[in-house]
Amino acid sequence: MWKLKKINWAEQVVNILVVVIGILIAISLANWKENKTNNRIAKQYYVDFKHDLTNDIETLKKNIETLETQLRNIDTITSVLVNPDISSNETLNFALLNQSLIFETFFIPEKSTYNQLVSSSHSNLINDKKLKEKLFEYYTFNERNEKNNEVSIQLYQHLYITPEIARTIFTTKEYAEALGFSVKRPNIEIESLIENTEYYWILGAKRNMSLDQKRHYSNAIKLADKIIELIERQ
Repeated sequence: MWKLKKINWAEQVVNILVVVIGILIAISLANWKENKTNNRIAKQYYVDFKHDLTNDIETLKKNIETLETQLRNIDTITSVLVNPDISSNETLNFALLNQSLIFETFFIPEKSTYNQLVSSSHSNLINDKKLKEKLFEYYTFNERNEKNNEVSIQLYQHLYITPEIARTIFTTKEYAEALGFSVKRPNIEIESLIENTEYYWILGAKRNMSLDQKRHYSNAIKLADKIIELIERQ
């Protein structure tokens, strides 16, 4: 007859425990490695975002400097129109002040890091909810500003402001002399500019657009600074 083999239950329990503990250790090790990888990826995102935002802030500040110069120049031009009794040297400077108004500022943030975060499965690696919200707010704000303001301002600049300045100033003797050329051209007639409603309109339009851009750029800098502050806390 067959005899049942006596089972050493204590030994079986130990074997099962060894297997279970081994599995748990393997799972814990895998989780540890995954967390370590995720932390490394998250830290790289923080570095990249800070780099992008720092560059954005630098660009925005340069744009604001350009706008502030143009606003001062518009004030000077307006004061000349109010008091047109100026010397020939001042007339040359008047031409160059007008030239400064043809330059434009435009801002598009660096979005490579943000686009990578959105398109990948890594958005969950940024655990700070406020940081996520501010990142979304910053890039949404700039995207909306680009579509609703920057493009429109650029269009007005190209269609109205630059052509009017070119027509009234760039064809004059003073502007040519300011550039170092001696050619036969008509002199700038301040009195005629005073009566030129289109010229006044482009000065007012340029001023309003510059103030609007400056306001948007300043708000973008505040948002970027806040995000960098949150990143540095991670």
